[in-house]
Amino acid sequence: EVVAEPEVAEEPEVAEEPEVAEEPVVAEEPEVDEEPGVDESETVEEPETASAGDPFELDSVQAALAQTPPEPEAVATAVNDCVDRYGHASHETVKVMAHFASLYPPESEEAIGYDGQAMELFGEWIDENPKSDLPDLASELARQSQERGRLESALGWYARAMQWAHTKFGPGSSESADVLLRLGEIYEQAEQLEDAEGVYREALVLLESWYGLRSSRLLPALANLSRVSLARGEFEAATEFLERQSKLLEGPVQSVGRAQVLCDLMTTAHRCGEFERSDVARQALIKSLEGLPVDRRVPFAEQLIEHGRYLQEEFWDPRASEEILSTTSRLLESASPVPTRQLALIEAELTVDYYFKGLEERAQETLESARSKANDLDPSDQLAVLVRLSEVAAQMGASELARELADRCLELEVTGSGKRSAAASKALLRVASLDLDAYRLEATETAVAMARSGLAADDQPQASFLEAQALTLLGRYDEAERLFLELCEAGSFALPARRCLAELYLIQDQFERAQEQLDFTVDDAVEHPQDALDLELKGRILLERGRLLEAAPYVERAMQIVDGLVQRDDPRRARFLSLLSRLQFMRAEHQEAAELASQAQALKAPPTISLQTGLVGLQLAEALVLAQVALGELKPAERTAEMAHLQASEFFGEDDINTHRILDLLARVALAKGDTDTAESHWTEAIDMARPRLGDEHSFMARCLLGLARVSLERGEWGTARTYAGEARRLEEQARGESYQLIEASLALAKAEEHFDLGEAEYLTDAALDQCADLLGADHPWNELIAERLEHINTLLEHSISDEEGTRAEVAAPTEDEVVEEVAEEAPAEEEEAAEEAPAEDEVVEEAAADAAAAEEEAAEEAA
Repeated sequence: EVVAEPEVAEEPEVAEEPEVAEEPVVAEEPEVDEEPGVDESETVEEPETASAGDPFELDSVQAALAQTPPEPEAVATAVNDCVDRYGHASHETVKVMAHFASLYPPESEEAIGYDGQAMELFGEWIDENPKSDLPDLASELARQSQERGRLESALGWYARAMQWAHTKFGPGSSESADVLLRLGEIYEQAEQLEDAEGVYREALVLLESWYGLRSSRLLPALANLSRVSLARGEFEAATEFLERQSKLLEGPVQSVGRAQVLCDLMTTAHRCGEFERSDVARQALIKSLEGLPVDRRVPFAEQLIEHGRYLQEEFWDPRASEEILSTTSRLLESASPVPTRQLALIEAELTVDYYFKGLEERAQETLESARSKANDLDPSDQLAVLVRLSEVAAQMGASELARELADRCLELEVTGSGKRSAAASKALLRVASLDLDAYRLEATETAVAMARSGLAADDQPQASFLEAQALTLLGRYDEAERLFLELCEAGSFALPARRCLAELYLIQDQFERAQEQLDFTVDDAVEHPQDALDLELKGRILLERGRLLEAAPYVERAMQIVDGLVQRDDPRRARFLSLLSRLQFMRAEHQEAAELASQAQALKAPPTISLQTGLVGLQLAEALVLAQVALGELKPAERTAEMAHLQASEFFGEDDINTHRILDLLARVALAKGDTDTAESHWTEAIDMARPRLGDEHSFMARCLLGLARVSLERGEWGTARTYAGEARRLEEQARGESYQLIEASLALAKAEEHFDLGEAEYLTDAALDQCADLLGADHPWNELIAERLEHINTLLEHSISDEEGTRAEVAAPTEDEVVEEVAEEAPAEEEEAAEEAPAEDEVVEEAAADAAAAEEEAAEEAA
């Protein structure tokens, strides 16, 4: 069978062999072995001998190539024939050996062995022919190995090419620089970026020494270095290399090459914080594009659009984005044919800019215009525009329109590339993302599962990221944690995965682990939206722990960064305002807390579900209700809480874990109104709703139990209040340790304990005073209130009576809200105590009982 014949016919070496056959030295290789000192007349006659034959046409070589893979014996015969015909260390023998190596798997013993022998023979040839005029065979074999994906072989051959260049031209030659540049490409292909950068820098130094610092011969090395620096995330270095390229390309005639370099410089400089250099590059780019024909500008339009989008999404700068987009639109004027796709994409980005500038009506009009343009495009261009419009609609909170557009994109992908294609699977992921934003968690999980089978490897992390967020919101925390931990090791998703992991741990009261995911301090933050979001998250974790003094710098710095980036009516300020409101509430600055929360509500931020941004709607409602209740604005507080409950029930469902947080707010309002029955009902329902997801030991249970303790205190049910407050305090101490909420629980328990054990009440109140100073600061208003309460308890202790009758008198509370109540349940306990201490005679016992009854009646009258 001659199965391998077509493969032989297609070998690249065969096609190029005539070129080798014309080489002037090949034919005399045997003579060189016999007579090293060949004179010029013999060299002139070499081409005649070289035309004697192609090594791949030898019968033994053809026989070996007919086998798949060739048998070692056949290879040995073919190589021996080449040696006999062309010489031991000839180009022909080297090429045949290298070709045989390529016919075996790269890691096989045969491939490595034959490659090694070929390289060794070539090294001998270099030693024997140091000044030969033959072409660079090593570089050619390296290129062939690179094209076949045999990178180790390519690296080996480039090492031989460097040896050849050093031998013939000297170690510091420009030819050596050319080989280094090709070697760097191999390292890049093998993803050995550090090695690639090293050889590119070495090549640049050589080229500079030969041609100077202003030669265009430096451009390939500079372009390669900028590309590798970008891939390694070294934006400062990339900026320097790009800037050198742009200067070398300056000239009276504008070129597409310089425009591309300026475009790259514009985006790269902005990424590393060199905003002025980025602006300079942008102005130069616009000038360069204006000097080009209109049709040559179109390819740059989408790069400018992408930069405008980058400024908006990464830097929250709609004004700068709008300026770039408007300029791009002007550059495309009079283009023929009309670049409808680019104009539609420009309008899509302008829609976002208008929305975040508070121009909602204009944003809606621009969105519709872009959608109309998209309908006139062919399917592939229409798809590109609709994908972006779907994302824009989601940002604006138009979830139904976003889903409609995403479904249309999926339909186009399925029609164009098939149901199971990678493109269709990626479109399905976009649908899954919108399902997540709309809190359709089971649908999200299903869509991700369907998409996974067709996704490319590079898109699998995105699928895992969506699935992990859905699992978190479904309460399947262990599965979500596993996926997030895997993503923390996966390139571009490492940072968002860490943030979501922090949210996951925060939900579970694992505060220490949540903080570990955010390893930075306030001093590390710069004026960037992502730093503001990180500060907000860390501040929220510390507030949830009840650490006011530690949280304050993070919350305030986050708000400061955001106010420096966006306008006052930007909806993205809402989450930061609500957290700052919560901070002010904890500082007992209730009026300011209410004002901040009202500002946040007025911004009308779209409901956000993604763990990357938190449950913003609930945060806003909580901040406002807490402040309004503290101020006694009970009707507005009730309206806010009821509206939040309605929205949560519609969005999450009546029995969802997020709805229980609204029940806590409703209960607080009811208690403030004096409706203890409604408050008790709401807190009991909230506990029942949260227990299956959070468990019995979660701090949310402590919050509800503390509420029930307050209900009991209002009713004068001291024993029940004591039980609830004690359990709330235990859970708070277990979950958070020293915390704001622990102080509240301690005070509630102390108030209940006044009717059982004044010593315990004094201890709890004293501990609360110390904790308040440590956690809230020495100037916090609570310090004065707690100190007054402690003084009141000490007064009670001083006036308590422990005589043989066992009676105990209580003094009136010094403040209005600290009225001491006596209850009938204490009488039997006092009676029993009196009976134990009284003499044994019946008369004395009866007298003591009568005294106790009188004291009970007196206490009842005083309480009434």
